[in-house]
Amino acid sequence: MLFLEEKIKSAYNNLYEFIRNSNLIDFKTDSTSYLEFFTDNINFSSNGFKSRKEFEINFEKTPADNIQLFFKDKKTFYIRSDEKDKKLVLEHILSDNAFSKKSTGISILYLSYGTLKWKNHVFSQKHLFSPVFLMPISVFRKNADQYTLKIHSEQFIFNPFLKESLAGLLDFSLLDHYAESFFKNMPEKIPVDWEVTQRLFLSLFNIERYMNFKELENRKEQLPSLSIVKTLYSDEKSHTTVDKEKIYRPMKILPISILDKSQQTAVKLYKKNNDNYAVFSSSFSEKNEVTVNIIIQALAEQKNVLYVYSHEQSASQLKKSLKERDLDNIYISPEQISGKNTDTLKKILSSLDNLGISARKSDGSDVGDDLVSQYEKSENILSEYYITLNTFLGKTGLKVSEVFERYLVFTSKRNPTYRIPNVKSMSKENFSENQSILDDYSTYNEIYKIYNDHPLRELCLNHFDDAASVDSLKPLFTEYLKYLKFIDSYIKKLIPESKNTIDSFYIDSFIEILRLLKELELIDLTIKTLFTKSRETLLTFCEKLKFFCDSYELARKRFTEEIFFSFPETELMLEHYTANKDKQFRNFLPQFSIARKYFVKNLRNPSDKPNIDGFIIDLHRTFSERHDLLADSDFTNIVGAYLKNSRPNIAVLKKIVDDLRSILILIDTSKIPFYIVQNYEQVTDSEINYLKTDFSAFKRIIPSVHSNDSLISQKIELTEKIVNNSFMLVQWFEFTQWLEKLTGKELNAFLDYFCSENFDISVISEVYEEAFLLSCIDNIFINFPVLRNCESKYFSDISKKYRAYSEKYIENNIDNFIITNNHKNIEPEKIIDLRNQLFSNIQNISSVDLKKIINDNFDIIKDVVPLFILPILSVSEYFFMAEEIFDLIIIDDASTIYSEDILPIFLKGKRFILTGDIAASSPSKSSLFADNFFNMRSFETDIKDNFSKNILELAFESDMPAAKLVRSYNHLYNRLIRLMTDNLYNCEIVFYPDITKSTEGLYLNLVEKDDPHTEDKNYNEAIQVISLINTYSKRFPEYTIGIVTLNSKQKDLIYSILKGMDDSEPTAKNILELIKKDIVSIEDHSVLLNEKKDIIIFSTVVSSTTLFSNIEKLSVYDLLEEKKRFNTIVSCAKHILHLVTSIDEQNFEKLKTFPQCVFFYKFFSAFFIKENSSDFSEPSHREESIFLDFLCKKLSIEGYQPFIRNDSSEKFIQFKNSESILLEYDYEISRACLNENERECLRNRYFEQNNIKSYRIWLIDWVKDFAKQYKELIKFIETAETHTSVSTNRKKRQSFAAIAKEDICSSIQSILAVSSLSETEIKREVIRKFGFSRLTKEMSNLIETYIQELLQKEIIYFSKEDNIYSFNITDKSQSLQES
Repeated sequence: MLFLEEKIKSAYNNLYEFIRNSNLIDFKTDSTSYLEFFTDNINFSSNGFKSRKEFEINFEKTPADNIQLFFKDKKTFYIRSDEKDKKLVLEHILSDNAFSKKSTGISILYLSYGTLKWKNHVFSQKHLFSPVFLMPISVFRKNADQYTLKIHSEQFIFNPFLKESLAGLLDFSLLDHYAESFFKNMPEKIPVDWEVTQRLFLSLFNIERYMNFKELENRKEQLPSLSIVKTLYSDEKSHTTVDKEKIYRPMKILPISILDKSQQTAVKLYKKNNDNYAVFSSSFSEKNEVTVNIIIQALAEQKNVLYVYSHEQSASQLKKSLKERDLDNIYISPEQISGKNTDTLKKILSSLDNLGISARKSDGSDVGDDLVSQYEKSENILSEYYITLNTFLGKTGLKVSEVFERYLVFTSKRNPTYRIPNVKSMSKENFSENQSILDDYSTYNEIYKIYNDHPLRELCLNHFDDAASVDSLKPLFTEYLKYLKFIDSYIKKLIPESKNTIDSFYIDSFIEILRLLKELELIDLTIKTLFTKSRETLLTFCEKLKFFCDSYELARKRFTEEIFFSFPETELMLEHYTANKDKQFRNFLPQFSIARKYFVKNLRNPSDKPNIDGFIIDLHRTFSERHDLLADSDFTNIVGAYLKNSRPNIAVLKKIVDDLRSILILIDTSKIPFYIVQNYEQVTDSEINYLKTDFSAFKRIIPSVHSNDSLISQKIELTEKIVNNSFMLVQWFEFTQWLEKLTGKELNAFLDYFCSENFDISVISEVYEEAFLLSCIDNIFINFPVLRNCESKYFSDISKKYRAYSEKYIENNIDNFIITNNHKNIEPEKIIDLRNQLFSNIQNISSVDLKKIINDNFDIIKDVVPLFILPILSVSEYFFMAEEIFDLIIIDDASTIYSEDILPIFLKGKRFILTGDIAASSPSKSSLFADNFFNMRSFETDIKDNFSKNILELAFESDMPAAKLVRSYNHLYNRLIRLMTDNLYNCEIVFYPDITKSTEGLYLNLVEKDDPHTEDKNYNEAIQVISLINTYSKRFPEYTIGIVTLNSKQKDLIYSILKGMDDSEPTAKNILELIKKDIVSIEDHSVLLNEKKDIIIFSTVVSSTTLFSNIEKLSVYDLLEEKKRFNTIVSCAKHILHLVTSIDEQNFEKLKTFPQCVFFYKFFSAFFIKENSSDFSEPSHREESIFLDFLCKKLSIEGYQPFIRNDSSEKFIQFKNSESILLEYDYEISRACLNENERECLRNRYFEQNNIKSYRIWLIDWVKDFAKQYKELIKFIETAETHTSVSTNRKKRQSFAAIAKEDICSSIQSILAVSSLSETEIKREVIRKFGFSRLTKEMSNLIETYIQELLQKEIIYFSKEDNIYSFNITDKSQSLQES
C-alpha cells in the first residue's frame, strides 16, 4: 500500500510541477511562442467581446500608419510583437495547437486578456507574469497572407491556475470574475510591487489539466483501494498470460464486424469475466474494430461506456465506424457539448424519439434463427475441415494434410489394392524400418521365391549373432552326419528287423538304454538273466527293493548302529516285541519289557521315546521285506550279495532300482524291442562313449531333424542335404535374419501381394509407401466424416456461403442491437420531462450550461445515449468528482497516457480496458536527429522528463490479463514492416500473402547537400520535398501527403521557402492551400503521431557526420524510442514512402559498424535495393511443402514460371511475370489464418482490395480427382493470362507503338520526378505503367528515343558518374513550375 501511495503522490507532484512551470503561471514574453495585439481598437464587453466573433489578423500595418483608421477598425487585430517573421511565429503556434488536438483531442489555442505581475515565494523568488482571462479561439488561413481569428465563447475564463496559486494571498470573494470589474478593482487590492495590465496575447495555454489536478488533490486517498490501481502500480509483478483457446470457443459474442482470431480473443475477453484487461495492438493491426465491438457488447448488456482517447484520429475512426453502421446516435462527443452546437440536444431528442422503434428497414431477406443456424453450420464445417488437415493420424506422426500431400506427389501411381492393417498404430520410425527391410528384398528375392524348397529350409539360425559363427558350423554338420550314420549302423546291428523304422525321437532312448545296461553290467549284475523275467515281475521287484532301501535308510536315522551290527539279537527282540505287543498287561511281560527297553536304549534321539512303538513296527517291516527279497530265488543271485550282509549296500541297490526302472520306461515308451538287452554286449565301451557325444545344439539348428515323427533315414538325408549345400550357409543366415524382421513387422502379406502382382523389384519401397498412404486415406475417410462423402468443390462452395452468411450475420447483429438499444426500460415520465427540458433549450442554447444539463440528467441520458467519447484531459471537466458513473471505461492510446492524467479517471468507472500500441512512440523533441537533446515543446514543460512509464507499459509488466492483436493489415514495403515486427513486436505479427516485391512502395531521391557545414537544415532536400509535393498532389489528387523531417528547423525551412516564393508562384499557392485543407502536413518526426497518410515524404536533413556523432550519445532508452518513431513513419504511409536524403548508400553502410544501429542500417538500406536485385522469396525456417514444390515443377514443365513465395506466415505460389496471380494452399491457410473469418472473409477482402486473382487449392478435391483439379487450375491460369501474361508464351495484346508519344514522354517525366533511375529501370517502369510485363527490343528502342529527346530539351539530365537519369530541378523557381 505504501508503494501505491508513493506512485500516486508522484503523479500528483508531476501535475503540481506542471502548474508551477506552466505559462499560465509564468508567461515568458521574451519567447517567440506568442503574438501580442493592440487592444485600443477592440470593443470589450464586461466579460468578453462585443457582438463580433471573427477578426482579421493584420501582419503588415501598424496603428502608426493610419491612427484614425486604426481606431475605427473594430474587426482587425493589429500585431504589437516586434518579431520580424510574425507569420512564422503564428504558423508555429497553429502547428503546435494542431499537434495538441491530434495528440490529446483538445485545442489549447487561446487569447489571454490582462496580466498580473506578482510574486509567490513558493514558486519563485522573482516576479511572475501570469495571464488573467482566457478566451478559446481558432485561427484559419484564408491565403498566404490572410488569417481569420474566431471567438468560441461568450465570456472570458478566469485563469484557474492563477486562482489556485493566489489562494491565501488574495481574497477573491471581494471580487467578481468579470474582466471589467477586475481591471477596475484589482489594482487597489494587490501589494505595491504587483502590477495589473490589460495586454492581449495569442498563445497556447493548457488549462484542462487543472481539473485533473484538483480532482487528484481531493481524492488521492481513494485511489489505493481501486483494483485497477493495485494491478498497474503494485510492486509485485506476475504477468498473466491469457489462455486464448479457452476463451475462443465457448463464449458467444455479438460481433458487428468480421473479426480475425486475435480480435475475437480481445472481444471475448470482455465476456470472460468482469476483470480489467489490456489489448496490445501494433501499428499495422485494426484496433478500432476491437474497440467498436467491445463497446457494442457492453451496450447490448445495458451498460454505459466512456471511451477516452488522446489521439484525435482514434476518436474519428471510432465515430466513423459507428456512423457506417447507423449507430451514430448512441454517443456524445466533445464537439457536440461545446459552444452553441445544438447537435447534442437534437441527438438526445432523436434517441428519445427512437425508443420503441424496432429496427432499420430490412431488405426482406431471412435474417432470423435460420441465418444464424446456416452461418454456424458453415463455420463449423470449415473449422472442422481445417482442424482435420492439422490433425495427426494416430501414431503415424503425419498430419492428414501430409498424408494427402505425400500421396499426391507420386508421379507414377500404381494404385495397389493391398491395405496395411491397423495403419494408425504405425509410427514414422516403424514405417522407415519397414521400407528399409523391403528395400533389401532385391538381395533376397531369389531365395524368397524358393523359400519352401530351399535345401537349407530346415535350418534355424536365428540364435546366431553373426555370419562368422554360422560359417564355423560347416565341419560340425559333417561330423553330425557321421554320427547319425554310426547310430544307424548300430540300430541295424542290434535290431536287425528294424529297417530304419525307429523314429528319430527314440534314437536318444536307444543310446540311453545301451548306456544304462553298461552301467548295470559294471555292478556285476547278470543282465541277460535279469531280463528273462517279465516286465511286470521286474517292476514289482523294483518297487520292493526301493521300499526296502527307503525304510532301511529311515531306520538308520532313528536307531544306533548297534541295532544293525547285532543283527541276530535285534531280530530276537523284534520277535519278542511283536509277539507280545497286542497282549493285555504287556508291560508286565518280561519279554516285551526287555525288548522295548532294548530299542529305547538304541534310539539316536531320546526325545523320540514317545514314538518308540511306531519306530519298532517300521523296523520290523523293514527286516521282514529283507527276508522276503532274500527268500525270492529269482533275485537272490542278482542282488543277494548286497542284502545278505548285516549292513546292506543301499547305494548300489538304489542304483540298480533307478537304472532298471529307467530301462523299463524307455523300452515301454519307445519302439525299441525288449530283446535289445540280449544283444547289448555287441557294443563296446568306446562305441558307447562315442554315442554319448553331445550334439544337443543341433536340436535348435535343425529342429525338424529332432521332431517326433522323423525317421533316422530322414535325419541322415536332411543332414546330407545341408552338408552338400553348406556353402550357402552364410547367405541363408542373412536371409533368415531379414526374413525374421519381415515376419516381425508383419510384412509377409504385403510381400506376397507384391510378388503376386509382378511389380518390378526396384519399386517395392514406393509401392509399400503408396499402399501405406492409401491405407491412411481410407482410415481418414472412416474417422473424419467431414471428408468422407464431400464432392468436388464442396468446401469451395461452403466457403462462398460462409462469406455471404457472414455479411448477413453482421447486419443481423446490428439490427438486433438497434432493437435492444431502442427498447430500454425507462420510466415514461422521466422521458417526457427530459424531452421537454431539452426542447425548451434548443432555441436558447447559448444561455444554457449543457454540461450541467447532462450531469443533472445523467441517469436518463446514459440510457438514451449510452456512449460518451471524450479526450482524456476533458473527463474531469465534464464529470468532476463523479464516482463510478460508468460501467465500462475504454482507455485508447494508452501508450501515450501517463499516471498524472489517468488516475482521476480510474475513480469514474467500474471496469477498465486499456488499448494501444506497445511500440508507439512518445511525442517528444528528444531525438537522435533533433535540433538539440531535451528541447521540449514551447507550449508546456514536458512532465515526463524522468521517462516514467505510460499506463500501457505498466499493464504489460503487471498481472493484468491481456490480448494481442497480431494480424497485420498493411502489405506494402514488407521489408520495412518485417523489420519493425522483428524489432518491436517479437516477430508475433502475421500477414496475409504478400505478393509485392520487398521494395514495393519505396522511393528514393539522393540530393547533394548544399552546405556541408549546416547540419540542422538542408536547402536542397527542402526544394526536392516541395517538388515532390507538387508532383504527387497532381498525380494523385485524392491522396493525403505527410512530410516528415528529422528536426524542426528543416520543417521551418520548408515553410519559409513556400512563403518566400513570389505571390504569383502557383506551386507555393497550391501547396499552402493543401496545407490549409490538411491534405498536406509537415511535421518533425519526433512529434509524429500515428496519423495515416497516403504518401509520406521523409527528409533526413542531416549529414553522415551528424548522424554518426549523435549515435554515440544514444542510451538504450533513446534507441528504443527512435525505433518506435521510425515504426510510426512506416505505419503512417498507406501507399508510398519516399525517402529524400543527402546521405548516399556508401555512408549509410557505415551504420553497420555501430552494433546499436543495425536497425537503422536495415531501414535505410531498403530504399537502396534495386528492383532487378530484389528477390521474390523471403527466407523461411518453416518446413517445405512437398506438394507445392511438386506443383511448381509440374507447372514449369507446362511452360509457366511459378515460384514458391516463402512468406513469414505462409507459403503460396506466384508467377514471376505476374504479381497479381496467386495460388493459395488450404493447408498453409489453415496454419496462417486462425479462424474462419481470417481464412474466408478477411482474406478474400484483402485479395479484392489488392486486385489479386487467387485460386485456392483444396487438398481433398485434388486427392479425389487430381486430373480434374489440375485441368481446372490450368484453365484458371490461362484465363488470367489474358490479363496478366503469366505464361512465357505471351498472348498478343495492343501494340506498344500505338501508345501516343506524349503519353510515354509524360510517363518518363512523372517517373523521374519521383526517383532518379537508370535507363533500364526507366524502361521497365514505363512498360509496367502501360500494362506490359516483358520489355521487347522494339519497346526498348522507342523509349530510348524519347529519353534522348527529353535530354536534348533539358527536361531531364543524365549523370555519367552515377549512370542515372533525373528530373531537372537545378533552378528553384523554374523546376517547381516545370514539375
